[in-house]
Amino acid sequence: MILFAKKSSPPSLKASEVRHPMMSRRTTALALCFVALGSPLVIGCSDLSGNIAISSADEKYKKGDYKGAISDLNKAITLDQQNPNIYNNRGLIKDEQLGDHQGAIADYNKAIQINPKLSAAYSNRAPAWVKLGNEQGAIADYNKAIEINPKNAYAYANRGIAKELVGDLQGACDDWSKASLLGYTDAAKLLRNQCQSKEISEDSKESKNNPSVWRKLRHILRVIRKAL
Repeated sequence: MILFAKKSSPPSLKASEVRHPMMSRRTTALALCFVALGSPLVIGCSDLSGNIAISSADEKYKKGDYKGAISDLNKAITLDQQNPNIYNNRGLIKDEQLGDHQGAIADYNKAIQINPKLSAAYSNRAPAWVKLGNEQGAIADYNKAIEINPKNAYAYANRGIAKELVGDLQGACDDWSKASLLGYTDAAKLLRNQCQSKEISEDSKESKNNPSVWRKLRHILRVIRKAL
């Protein structure tokens, strides 16, 4: 049974989807939205009634009946209390659609308790921390998501925004560089717009002494030019 998998209006959710914009305090009007890596979420309950509840939640979500979707997911959880993906999806609805950030964090906590390797739960919990003013908590969650999946370009890009929020522009630029190298072009735009060209120029001079770093820097610059 696929939950929140097909595109519809409102958009369907994926297992590791992150839609929260993070507003920059350093610049004006930076409100970018990064969608994390992940295949459509497949949730299966051993109980037929659980699968019916999940299917019903999917339909209600697509129709914008978020409280109804929550109610169905509550029922699915009573039938399958050890399925971390159900908690993860319920957390997404609470955070994005109902503004219940604390409730969402509780659901992500439960998902992580059941499966500490569920990268999506860390990536999804991070923006909820930002909304509650806990940027360091968000950075810690992105650190964990990246530890689990080092090739998650979107986690690097989002962590860069969180670092910028706490005034760590150099750390933000480093993360956007990594995301760019992993192929995420929106991170290349951030790198160009938010990171001083002078800093990039100085870094390029230093990196000429290291051929490997120099090759990476030239690749980043090519990605930035393509994104313009």
